[in-house]
Amino acid sequence: VDPKYHEFAKTNFQKVLSGEKIVPAIEMERQTESGEKITKEVNWKMLSVNTDETFLMGVSRDITDRKQAEEQQNKMEKLESLGLLARGFAHDFNNLLTTILGAVSLAKDNRDYSALGDAEHACTNATGLTKQLLAFAKGGGGTQSVCGAKDILEDARKIAAAGSIAAI
Repeated sequence: VDPKYHEFAKTNFQKVLSGEKIVPAIEMERQTESGEKITKEVNWKMLSVNTDETFLMGVSRDITDRKQAEEQQNKMEKLESLGLLARGFAHDFNNLLTTILGAVSLAKDNRDYSALGDAEHACTNATGLTKQLLAFAKGGGGTQSVCGAKDILEDARKIAAAGSIAAI
């Protein structure tokens, strides 16, 4: 048994010797003679042939393929989460750009500069969104904050009205 598993193996071995029926399996990484790293799962059980003889039976099996499949599944789940984050970021950023472009278009076409304040606010939000993405990329945990439904609905109204002369 690899030295890094000695304490765990010793504890489980003592449990088996004391008559404990359910002992958790040990997963051990091993290196084959060819140098390949494999993962083994080892289980022990006490066997009583008669009242005078008791044996300790150990069974190990190669679970390398299962461990690799689990690892691959974890990677896929992380990529899926990252894709979801990227889609959310792209959606939010697109909404901010729509507000900016709508305000600029309104100012150009109608010489109505009242929406430029909304464009400035959207630029500030876009900067904050970019900072959040950069913090995430560097391994930051992010922050959560509470905001009122009124603010969210007002921003949604402005996005919907961006570039339009219709009043919403």
